Amino acid sequence: MLNFVREQPIDTSKIKFSEIIKESLDSIKISEEIKIILPKNDIEITCDKNQILICLNNLISNGIQAIGDREEIQIRISEQNDNVIIQIQDSGKGISKENIEKIFEPLFTTKQKGTGLGLSSVVAIIDSHHGKISVTSPPTIFTITLPKTIEKTKI
Repeated sequence: MLNFVREQPIDTSKIKFSEIIKESLDSIKISEEIKIILPKNDIEITCDKNQILICLNNLISNGIQAIGDREEIQIRISEQNDNVIIQIQDSGKGISKENIEKIFEPLFTTKQKGTGLGLSSVVAIIDSHHGKISVTSPPTIFTITLPKTIEKTKI
């Protein structure tokens, strides 16, 4: 909770997306029944690796919780003009219309044990990278748009 309240400066470097996603998946407990579909392509992005890891861990973990044990999560990455587009899609039932407008608000949760800070911290991290995050549902697809380059200095 303190990390959410405290503004974190970003320390950017260039890194391949495949390295970030591998580290993310290695740090999450994933049932063997869940199929993770990884991007076939790889793109080098400029970001704060640790903060983007927090985002991916949160979105993938939320997807796993939403789908149960026998479904799939698909991760895609593409380039569009001066941006990198990362999409995380799960095959769950989706987010209700009344909740989809609230999910990025601090302290909003539909989980018994949730704090409601996960997605709002994702928004803060993406904002600090001068990016955007959006969601559509069903199917639930989180789309992160990041600029290809960010100044190397700490922001």
